[in-house]
Amino acid sequence: MDKDVDRRNAIKNQFERFGITNYKRIAGVEVKLLPHYNLYRNFIKTDLKYILGSLGCRAAQLTAVFDANYYNYERVLILEDDVTFTIDPELLFENNKREFEEHWDMLYYGGLIEPQYRNQIVCAHAYGLHRNVYQDILNMAEPSGMEIDNFYAKILQQMSYNPTGKYIIKTVHPFNSIVQNKKHESNIATKHTI
Repeated sequence: MDKDVDRRNAIKNQFERFGITNYKRIAGVEVKLLPHYNLYRNFIKTDLKYILGSLGCRAAQLTAVFDANYYNYERVLILEDDVTFTIDPELLFENNKREFEEHWDMLYYGGLIEPQYRNQIVCAHAYGLHRNVYQDILNMAEPSGMEIDNFYAKILQQMSYNPTGKYIIKTVHPFNSIVQNKKHESNIATKHTI
């Protein structure tokens, strides 16, 4: 969000250090009023702070997907503002050159793998998308009533499991090359249960 100067400076410093210049900042979305229950009916937590933060996160990430779709980008990398590169992006590209050249619809750079749920990946702090999946995300994410990372895990990833699945979802190697920086705390002040 505009008020997150420390986060913005931290990620800009990383971009400068690694020579990354081709990026666009999407402003965070602050949700102040609780929207219709259907928009968060499948969230995993019910406290107001979590709901408002997750709604804002989903809205900002969907804005990034909308922009990628609008400008007809073939691929887009979406990074949250609290990420840290654990490897030089050039080396990451070299390690995954073949993966980048092959077809994929979604490419995870990091996240939490849940072995008890078919190794689905949650967290949406660093992932790539191919234009094949933009419209489905824009059509289904908000109506799902899920957080954006759970929508990707429970809907997109589940639709990719069988050999004739709709999406091709892959991970980079080493996985968790881009991680969340836990020193940045949430700036949503509300803490109530609904």
